[in-house]
Amino acid sequence: MTTIMSPAEELKFATHFLHQLASQPIQYQLNFEPPLANCHATLPPASRPFPLREPDDVATSPAANEVEINIKPLKGGQAFTIRAARLEPIGDIKSRIATEAGIPIAAQRLVYNGKGLVDTKTLLDYEIVSGATIHLLKKPVAASQEKHEEAPTDTAHSRSKATHTSSTSPTDVFKIKGRNPAFWKGLRELTGQHFGPEHAGVVFDEFVKSYHGLCGPLTVPERDALKKAESASV
Repeated sequence: MTTIMSPAEELKFATHFLHQLASQPIQYQLNFEPPLANCHATLPPASRPFPLREPDDVATSPAANEVEINIKPLKGGQAFTIRAARLEPIGDIKSRIATEAGIPIAAQRLVYNGKGLVDTKTLLDYEIVSGATIHLLKKPVAASQEKHEEAPTDTAHSRSKATHTSSTSPTDVFKIKGRNPAFWKGLRELTGQHFGPEHAGVVFDEFVKSYHGLCGPLTVPERDALKKAESASV
């Protein structure tokens, strides 16, 4: 016996059947790999969004990304001006102030618009523009800590001796590892394998910025050593 359905019944049956198919979960084999075209790389969250590419009509010279800021000590001392990149961490700014004003990093507190500046954030995070004034407060610091900061740190022997005679903090481990060009070369190869030439450079640059934040405040020699190792990995 043949059952004949009306057009309305056929439409209802087809709709119900397709709905049942669509609700079934998709099961893949254990060795399934999605096509690269369907993979979307997720970048680590940055402190604030920024354009990946400058417009063609905007100057891209290094001077366009630098600002001149005035450092004004609140209790005595002569005000002075330093030039820095907009993406330079506050910790690096403190290292330069220590060289210029002779105030240890641990004794510095930087204030802009009534807000204390955090070492791991950048000038761009606080919207500090050229000509802005940052106030410098000197905090009391233990004599032993001040002496430790003033000790020479630019020789491999002193770094090696400090590493073996005292417990190594996580920030020291990051600083030591970051001076090895092989570390950055391996990272470039890893990002190239997983993200391809189109996104590998962006992922690598984001990692470098995050890595500098993990290192904490850097002295000028330490910052230069990191940048030299990163450049040597190309």
